[in-house]
Amino acid sequence: MTRRRVLGSTWILFIACIFCAIVPASEAGKDEQTVSLREHTNASTLFDDSLFIDIAGGFYYQSPLSSSTMNDLSIHQPDYLSPRRKYESYLTERWQLGADRMTDSPLAHGASFIQLLMRRRLSRGLHVSASITADHRGFSLGTYNHDDVAFYPRFLVAYHGKPLGALGSAFSGIQTDFRLGVLEDLRFYEGLTLYNLDCQGGSGYLQSGRFRYTHLRISDLWAGIGLAIDDLIDNSIALLGLPVHDSWKADLQIGCSDYGRDREGKSIDVLNLSAGLYPDMRRRIYGQLGYRFTDLRYNSRLCLASLVGARGEMHSRAWDIRSRVEHRYYGGIFNYKRSQERSVHYRRTSSRDTGNSIGSQLYPVELFGRPFSQWAVFAEYHKRYLNALTWHTVLRRDLVGATRLHLEADLNAIWSEDEDAFLYAFLKAGLVFEPVNQTYLLVGLTNKAMNLDRHYPTFYQIKQPVLHLELIREVDVGSVLR
Repeated sequence: MTRRRVLGSTWILFIACIFCAIVPASEAGKDEQTVSLREHTNASTLFDDSLFIDIAGGFYYQSPLSSSTMNDLSIHQPDYLSPRRKYESYLTERWQLGADRMTDSPLAHGASFIQLLMRRRLSRGLHVSASITADHRGFSLGTYNHDDVAFYPRFLVAYHGKPLGALGSAFSGIQTDFRLGVLEDLRFYEGLTLYNLDCQGGSGYLQSGRFRYTHLRISDLWAGIGLAIDDLIDNSIALLGLPVHDSWKADLQIGCSDYGRDREGKSIDVLNLSAGLYPDMRRRIYGQLGYRFTDLRYNSRLCLASLVGARGEMHSRAWDIRSRVEHRYYGGIFNYKRSQERSVHYRRTSSRDTGNSIGSQLYPVELFGRPFSQWAVFAEYHKRYLNALTWHTVLRRDLVGATRLHLEADLNAIWSEDEDAFLYAFLKAGLVFEPVNQTYLLVGLTNKAMNLDRHYPTFYQIKQPVLHLELIREVDVGSVLR
């Protein structure tokens, strides 16, 4: 038996042992408050009626089906993004950024993460949520190798209530909400620009009936994700839940975003207009228009951007499907100078790529489960008009007992000025064993791999499928960081 087959068998045995260890023999009785806090397993520890603590985590491992290593696998990428790190040519050589070869990935070494999550109710309507996550970037990189182990905290303070009622009956109907801390998986308006993104900042709104005023402030995104945006400040007004026809309702929102100043000291302002149409929480048709104000003498059409999309989900006893389709257009000036790749590195710039997965910033292992589409991808095509069509679908089909079939497609077609059209087609198919809700083992194939070589968390599209294992325990402690 070859060494590779021995290692493969060892990984599978190791994962099976972990899985047996974390799955309880039987499910305890469900506590009403715990179920309302998170809609799945009841393993949360309830210390009193205001404090909840739980543990989440995951393990990923990928291996080629052939005798080659992951680093030898070929990738698909658009010509426009090759060579990578075009403003840092020395990294192209140091990290061995070939035109069609992926670099070292934590998942090829067996990467894992574990989270300690908590939520505390301080008073009526006031909650504090926090988590501490530990990333281990690969079993073959050393048990206590501090270069490949990372810890990072998150917190969120949230309040929801009607405190203005103390000022008199005229204010008793005004709903107040504010959040401060890490805004996880943020979706700004309907998702034309900032979406599929973790950031730090604060938001708050006042709502009376269907009318809502919202103020949002996001901290510097230069260092966070390589978007050349200073502190973002947005003010908007919205009309929510407007009756349209039968059960269908509409949301309308208009606002102005201040993106701070660019590298030349000029202010950047964007006008946003969005609308959503929906019969319930499971289905939504939506759109958004954005216009970037500039003192440069360009055709106004180049300053426009637009989004049209729809999402929906269907469920039955045996299967469920979730799908989202979106089209985005960005004029050549809308994304002009929005990308700043030299500000973010997910590897040490002084070392080559092998075993080098933590730089001045961290690409968390848990983000591997996110979709591909994000504004940072399209911002790289600045000064070029761009169209992007995205279709992300997940299908789950129950089989026998605690097993099910998992099929996932994340398709992203991009065509821009003077460039050939390109399709990112990320696919995953596998069998899932889930004896306890939200704790599962998936064994399957995929062509998606972590890409630590750009300035935002993204993926490589591998030409050959690889074996993919993931062992995940999901927890949502009262929407801890949302």
